[in-house]
Amino acid sequence: MPNADAASPTLPSLGELPNLNPGDDLLDLPDSPEVLEIDGVIPLTLEQAIGLAETNNRSLQIARTGLQRDQALLDQARAQLYPTLSLQGQVNRQLDPSTEISTNATRNQLSSQIAETEAAINTIENILPNVTDPVDEIVLALRLSDLQRSLQSNQTTLRQLDSYPTTVISGSVQVDYALYSPQRTAGIQQAEAQAEFTELEVNRLQEEIRLEVTNAYYDLQDAEAQAEIFRADIERRSRNLRDIEALLGAGLATRLDLLNAQVELDASQQNLLNAESQVRSAQSALVQILSVPAGFTVTAAEPVATVAPWRLSLEETIFLALQNRVELDQQLARREVAEAQRNAALAGRRPQVNLFATYDVLELSSDDPRASAVEGFGDGYSLGLTVNWLLLDGGATNAGARAAAANIEAAELRFSETSNQIRSEITQAYASLLANTENLATAQNAVRRAEEALRIARLRFQAGVGTQSDVLDADFRLTEALGNVKTATLGYNRSVAALQRFIGISADQPEPELE
Repeated sequence: MPNADAASPTLPSLGELPNLNPGDDLLDLPDSPEVLEIDGVIPLTLEQAIGLAETNNRSLQIARTGLQRDQALLDQARAQLYPTLSLQGQVNRQLDPSTEISTNATRNQLSSQIAETEAAINTIENILPNVTDPVDEIVLALRLSDLQRSLQSNQTTLRQLDSYPTTVISGSVQVDYALYSPQRTAGIQQAEAQAEFTELEVNRLQEEIRLEVTNAYYDLQDAEAQAEIFRADIERRSRNLRDIEALLGAGLATRLDLLNAQVELDASQQNLLNAESQVRSAQSALVQILSVPAGFTVTAAEPVATVAPWRLSLEETIFLALQNRVELDQQLARREVAEAQRNAALAGRRPQVNLFATYDVLELSSDDPRASAVEGFGDGYSLGLTVNWLLLDGGATNAGARAAAANIEAAELRFSETSNQIRSEITQAYASLLANTENLATAQNAVRRAEEALRIARLRFQAGVGTQSDVLDADFRLTEALGNVKTATLGYNRSVAALQRFIGISADQPEPELE
């Protein structure tokens, strides 16, 4: 098992680096091509890259926003546990058109009565002076007096007769509370389970992003290491070309040796161009995960080095994964959501009891100057209970309960499927770990042998007993061996990172121990 290399030199912390957080305006787009020009290359350690991703990654931010939404929906559902208080008020000034019509009809009737009464009074007044019979005179005098009183009363009533607007000010305070509500309980259970599932999804995505960043960082290290190997290869081949040119001048090398060296140098330069292209691609992939703003790119600040060895057996690794994996908890949360949906469906057939209490106030005023006008202030209240009970729904409740039961069974099946998938993932990753461990040891031995072979080939060539072709072959094998070491190291690191992800720990957490 390989050991971790020596610690790298102290690097600036994430807070000491330039601001790599994207802008607050999520709808902002570049306004010119110059904005997209790369004018800053920021070296990052793996830990810094993971920290940036946990802050900036858009997929993770979307998941966290979803968690905030579900937590708000949970608070909304829990609010039903408390009574509601509502206040209502109204001001109304009204002139009733039907009253106006009735008043006009009464006014016309009184005017007609007054005219008839006046005519009768005039007739009696004209007759009365000519009456000689004392009895008739008394009767006419009494009749005249009655008509005059009636006329006076009707005239007074006519003067006071009018339509007056009324002003009504009313208000009420009402308290409602569900004393017994199975639907409310089921709704809260469903909201709690959904919020738990979303929180687990945030944790799962955070672990996925951590592994994605780790692999992208290793890809960048791989690309940069390959580019460095080809640069060193170009340096060696350039030096070898100069040696051949000197030997050619001394008559110790041929023109063919010179051409072969030049061709090999050109091939290494092409390899370097391809490697640098891979570096840019790896940088772009990592920048996309980190959501680094335009104008910046990143580079690996740490050299390729093996991480701490994995000390758990395959069986121990699988056991810890089955205990810690978020995906299994998610399936249990899905089951809880389905159970809450089933309870909500069954709650539709249960009674719901609501309590209400209302306090009302009313103030009535009128422009009518008469003492008989209706005005004043009053208040009142009402208390009561309402019971709602659905007795027959055509089987809708039972159908909803059966659908939720099917979701419960599906969640249990997904739990079993996820468990099997976890075992398969860990078995494959563990096999890859063992293979990369062996590959790394073999590659390191091959580098030592290739370095010794190149040293001997050069000595033989300088002594005139070896050929330039021997030197080029040994040089190529050394370059190939160095690349294999980088590939095996990063392959081993990826296997460890995958196992850490599969058992639910991050790279900066201590390796778990079995009880």
